[in-house]
Amino acid sequence: MRCFVSAGHGPKAGGQYDPGADPPGPGEEHAIAEEIAREMAHAMVLVEPHVVPRGNLKTRIAYVNRWSRPGDVAVEVHLNSGTPDVAGCEVYFFSLEARRFAAEMHASLMKIGRAPRGVKVDASSQHPAGLAWCRQTKPWAALVEVAFLTNAEELKWLLGGGASLAGKALAKGVDSWP
Repeated sequence: MRCFVSAGHGPKAGGQYDPGADPPGPGEEHAIAEEIAREMAHAMVLVEPHVVPRGNLKTRIAYVNRWSRPGDVAVEVHLNSGTPDVAGCEVYFFSLEARRFAAEMHASLMKIGRAPRGVKVDASSQHPAGLAWCRQTKPWAALVEVAFLTNAEELKWLLGGGASLAGKALAKGVDSWP
């Protein structure tokens, strides 16, 4: 089994760049998501990691679909934004089969003390039509929102080693997947 690991946001079609959530000061979403994704891929022991090359969302999904095999999984790492008091992790999925995988990713983050916000169907996100990562990738896919960049404590945690810790926790979750 292989796990395709992608960092959300970054390059867009037409050469533009999407940093994702970008609160004042340090903490651009794409940069932190890349750190988490790299750590996750590096820490996998039982599953073969495949880091999805940078590119726009359509290109990243095409890469996964081209190289995936039956039984593979895919994770895209994101960081949330909201009001300064909102905290925690949540994981999105599309199919009922992918729900179990998403629940494993959520549980792995809870084991390192992340506050649970739940495992949610992708249509319940801010994108009512669903999340392309969850709906268009061939393998079971999870979109993981690790923390809220708009929460000062969570941002401090991420920048103070939490990003690495989250990557290792997600790797353990993938490694323990059936």
